[in-house]
Amino acid sequence: MGSRPHRVSHAPTGSLPPVSAGDDLFTAAAEERLSRRGPLADRLRPRTLDEVVGQDQLLGPGKPLRALVDADRLSSVIFWGPPGTGKTTIARLIATASSKASVPLSAVSATVRSFISVVCWAPIP
Repeated sequence: MGSRPHRVSHAPTGSLPPVSAGDDLFTAAAEERLSRRGPLADRLRPRTLDEVVGQDQLLGPGKPLRALVDADRLSSVIFWGPPGTGKTTIARLIATASSKASVPLSAVSATVRSFISVVCWAPIP
């Protein structure tokens, strides 16, 4: 009998993370493992504005902030409130949804000088 070539069995589709250009399977698998081990708050953090719970008066369909974000017309915004209310998360989601550059500043670590340099750098409509 003639010898047949061996068939290579592949892992079932969906069992490995998707591989993007420039990545290899080892890098993708390592990133997947790290993302599953990240802090619970990071794993539960909303990834889109639609996943945000609360703030419907601003982020609901047709509401002021959501309308500006959807139209990509938000030029600047300052979020103020107690810790843990979602200010940073919402700011990151808006920055991701926008085509504009974003410069995050924290009142805890920013100085007046850093604030002025960002404001003077930003284009004025």
